[in-house]
Amino acid sequence: MQMGEFRAAGTAATPRNGAGPSQAGQARPRAGEVLAARDAELDVLESASNEEGAAEGLLFRIEPNLRRLRAYQAISECGTVQRAAEKLHLTQSSLTRAVQELERQLGLVLFERTRRGMVPTEFGAILAERVRRALAQLDVAEQELIAAHAQAGALRQANGFSAKVTHRQLSAFLGIASCRTETGAAQQLALSQPAVTQALRDLERLVGESLFVRTTRGMVATSFGEILLRRAKLVFSEIEAASNDIAAKVGMIMGHVVVGVLPLAGAPLMARAVNMLLKEHPSLQVVMVEGTYQSLIHGLLCGDIDLIVGGLNHPTMGEVIQDHLFQDDLALVVRKDHELAAKPDLSLNDLAGVEWVVPRQGTPARRCFDAVTSAAGLEIGPHQVESDSLLTLRALLLDSDRVALTSRRGIRIEEAAGLLTTLPLDIDRRAVPVGVHMRADALPSVGVQALVRHLHAISGSMC
Repeated sequence: MQMGEFRAAGTAATPRNGAGPSQAGQARPRAGEVLAARDAELDVLESASNEEGAAEGLLFRIEPNLRRLRAYQAISECGTVQRAAEKLHLTQSSLTRAVQELERQLGLVLFERTRRGMVPTEFGAILAERVRRALAQLDVAEQELIAAHAQAGALRQANGFSAKVTHRQLSAFLGIASCRTETGAAQQLALSQPAVTQALRDLERLVGESLFVRTTRGMVATSFGEILLRRAKLVFSEIEAASNDIAAKVGMIMGHVVVGVLPLAGAPLMARAVNMLLKEHPSLQVVMVEGTYQSLIHGLLCGDIDLIVGGLNHPTMGEVIQDHLFQDDLALVVRKDHELAAKPDLSLNDLAGVEWVVPRQGTPARRCFDAVTSAAGLEIGPHQVESDSLLTLRALLLDSDRVALTSRRGIRIEEAAGLLTTLPLDIDRRAVPVGVHMRADALPSVGVQALVRHLHAISGSMC
């Protein structure tokens, strides 16, 4: 290639030698042409991404194109393309194309065309409900952003945000929040960095505030960014769930089920329930995330986690509902060959001077531990180890003479394997309720519903 020739960069041409357009003998493009070129670049990349997904065998995949989904929802609510076009101030042809594209993606008919208008089919009704829920999250985001503006005394507002924001902007925003750099987000989304940067700038103009601050740890969400982060995740979660709901309608239970597992009795219960679930629905993918309630609740509220299984001894909150499974007793636990396990006429006095594994300070489990040991008159020495992990607790007990007060059912596997045992001491065992935590406004997928059904079915058999 000779000096002055051009190379492709998306759909925009730039001189290889870095010369400007005038030096190359061409007119400088207008701003509108630059934006059109950028949009074309993104559309090509999004189409390539869709084709890649189809090649991987993903069925009923719905592209999270908010303009298209808004058009679909308007037709579903209004009953005719004409009334929907008037409501959205768009042409009828653009709305018709939106429905045709969705039907092409899914390979399904979404509307019955009748004399009375357009009536959603059973698949169309499923999509309409999920789209309604997704767009409702944008409405909530707008109200929360307006409230945050008012609280900050800002003159700028986010009015019109829910009707104007695009999936391109939200995707770039979530990518930056995940990677903490625009470069990382561009690589994750297979876009150019200028495209990601411009999408973020457009979104910030729409919100009326900066969404990130730059720190030594990368780009960190501002208070406005935190509001949008949760709602944006829920938007995409609902759209993804639409694909899985439609697949379930034809007998294909697919998608992901993400479960947060709390220390108290969570792991043994989940092991059995997950094995039963996958035997029933082998196409499902299950992800189990262990942690404390505080570390898991954020993921639950933003849709990253579908449900949390474990103790219900946490402060209730309006956004979370609890489903009781069983009562779990606490027990004093040691390794199988611990000298206290074989001691005749064991009493609480024999625990004087022992070292402990205790729940982390400030947790409900620690408050319960303190209440039980205080009532029994037990003194906890200075060499205690704090841990919320059942795996860590087990390792500490097996490698020392330490004692732990923990879930009786939570150590069933270790007890059956001859690794751990309980001490036959009379203490206040403080029965702890165990169950499922779910988002109050969630519409569980078929896979999540099946998992909860298995959890209920096996909880009684673990007594």
